[in-house]
Amino acid sequence: MPEKALACRPGADDFIVLLPLNDRKDLLPFVHKLIEKCTEPYWLAQEKISPSVCVGISMCPDDSSQFGALIQHAEAAMFEAKQQGVPFRVYHQDMHSALTQRLEIEQGLRRALEHNLLNVVLQPKYNLLEGKTIGYEALVRWHDANLGTVAPDIFVAVAEAVNLGKQLDRWVIDTVLQQLSLWQKAGLQPPPVAVNITSKHFSDPELFNHIMTKLQELRLVPSSLQLEITEGVAMDKSPTTLINLNAFRSAGIKIAIDDFGTGYSSLSYLTSLPIDFIKIDKAFVQALESDHNLSLVKAMLAMAKAITVQVIAEGIETHAQQQLLASLGCDFGQGYLYAKPTSLADIEQQLISVN
Repeated sequence: MPEKALACRPGADDFIVLLPLNDRKDLLPFVHKLIEKCTEPYWLAQEKISPSVCVGISMCPDDSSQFGALIQHAEAAMFEAKQQGVPFRVYHQDMHSALTQRLEIEQGLRRALEHNLLNVVLQPKYNLLEGKTIGYEALVRWHDANLGTVAPDIFVAVAEAVNLGKQLDRWVIDTVLQQLSLWQKAGLQPPPVAVNITSKHFSDPELFNHIMTKLQELRLVPSSLQLEITEGVAMDKSPTTLINLNAFRSAGIKIAIDDFGTGYSSLSYLTSLPIDFIKIDKAFVQALESDHNLSLVKAMLAMAKAITVQVIAEGIETHAQQQLLASLGCDFGQGYLYAKPTSLADIEQQLISVN
């Protein structure tokens, strides 16, 4: 750190740096050096850890002379950097409305979690050859009295940015398991339900125990629940992530890598992971007429077969897509061709009619 610079740690993975500058041109060299140092790989328990970092920058007195406002502006810039997938952003006035909206979403989401104002819907997954339902994916929907309907990708991103991801995940897990328990008590036999786990939460050492405790309390078998994680989580080589992956596999809870093909997975590393499914991202499925995308999907299916992992294709919307995927050896699929995300009440009626 330069002389007279101050650093503090207000949160688990948040840091604030106060940097005196005589010349603005000195800012970017410092930021680049800071990012370089923060992302240097290191070894922990014989595992190579590759950290990532997002930096938001605000300046005094240009952006504000109030410390609280400067922090908010820097957070807004950092949030934009995260959304855009870039290492840093410098605050500008156009971010103010985005910051205001983010704060409103954060406050609304906290209320929704506290007062149980979110909704879980389920989207069926089907066997492509047999046409039978083999499971569901749980998705969260939120309609706020003031904000209206907030898109999941927006409020989930805010939840992760303000450390609400764990609370949101637990709410979904608990809601899904409670519903499965009610259906089981009613004599219904629902197939497994998959829940998405946010990136930070999957490395939480308490996650496994929380899920297993809930399953035992509700007298549910572990196989009734499945978990979906992103490629980024799968590639996180932290000891806790690997411990959780192996613990869930040993307990009988299957793991899927969601939106496969959109990240930068090491195929050699994937072969060593205890995963059960890969889910081909809908962007590839909906562009199968492209020779390039078709070749990529064929390669994904061949890789999955080689490592004995089953494949779920996302975003199937036409019979032509279904037939082509089935002919290529894809096991399962989900999408609007079969069903849109459906309320728990409607799923219950379907289960009753099947029974």
